[in-house]
Amino acid sequence: MKKLILSALCALGMAFGASQAQAQSTFEQGSNMLNLGVGLGVKTKHQTVPPISIGYERSVVDGLIEYGSIGLGAEFEYQSFRHPDKRGNLALFVGPRISLHYEFVDNLDTYITGRAGLELYPKEGGTATSFAPSISLGARYLFSDKFGIFTEVGTGISILHLGMSFNL
Repeated sequence: MKKLILSALCALGMAFGASQAQAQSTFEQGSNMLNLGVGLGVKTKHQTVPPISIGYERSVVDGLIEYGSIGLGAEFEYQSFRHPDKRGNLALFVGPRISLHYEFVDNLDTYITGRAGLELYPKEGGTATSFAPSISLGARYLFSDKFGIFTEVGTGISILHLGMSFNL
């Protein structure tokens, strides 16, 4: 299943990548980005669905240190498990995010993100809820003014995200 999802993401990236973006600021004030990703989870034993993430971010300030900007948004992550005793479990994260972006190279947006929200995860005898802050480093490359790919590495339900970005 992971290979199928990653193959589909790569195929979409190549299809949209034919049209190169002109030199531009990848995340300027007013930009709205939607990220759809698949991740590598912290807990992979008995995994039935890998971590799937949906994130939205809007640039609220730009022009920091010439090519920098700040983004605010929200993120949702989901992962599913099936234990040997046939009971299903899942891990969820939902919460706000804030990011500091900086464009070192045309069309390549690099950033550090802080998230804090609620995480629900399986626990003996039920499900537990906890406050879950996390930090990650990310990069987004735009092939056109509307489409790109992204990766993030850090803490949370998944330690690595790969996926597609859409400039709305």
